[in-house]
Amino acid sequence: VYPKVIFNFGNLDKSTKSHLKNVYACVAMEIIFAALGAAINCYLQSSVLHFGGLIGLFVFMYLTATSKDSAPPMKRIGYVSGLAGCLGLESSYLLNYVIAVDPSIIVTAFVTTSVVFVSFSLTALYAEKRSMLFLGSLLSTASVDSSSSHWLTSSSGYLPLL
Repeated sequence: VYPKVIFNFGNLDKSTKSHLKNVYACVAMEIIFAALGAAINCYLQSSVLHFGGLIGLFVFMYLTATSKDSAPPMKRIGYVSGLAGCLGLESSYLLNYVIAVDPSIIVTAFVTTSVVFVSFSLTALYAEKRSMLFLGSLLSTASVDSSSSHWLTSSSGYLPLL
């Protein structure tokens, strides 16, 4: 990556905005698949699912890495979705441990991560200049995090780690 490209704070092209929209939509979809995988294995607590998720991780990592240009885009999205689901299956044991310690940690992490993700997504969709993309993401994340931190502290007495 050339420094000229990194420090270009001009207007965003239509193709760049379209690419950002596609990237954030794909990330949102993968978060949903990972959450579904984790919820299924937290509910069932099956060692067969754990083993299948472990095998699936390696299979989908291989398919994702080797299908860069040869597979159609929808097939590659399917590979990445399978990889995200398997990651969710594998993370369920960690989630069970966190639930045993303090269930509010999961809610706080989910809300904070969602706020950051939505802030970056909206800024990417509505920013006209690259400089506003950086500044808008930072400011919107900071303002919403501080207000949600205040709300969570006052409503539950729990101070999230932000």
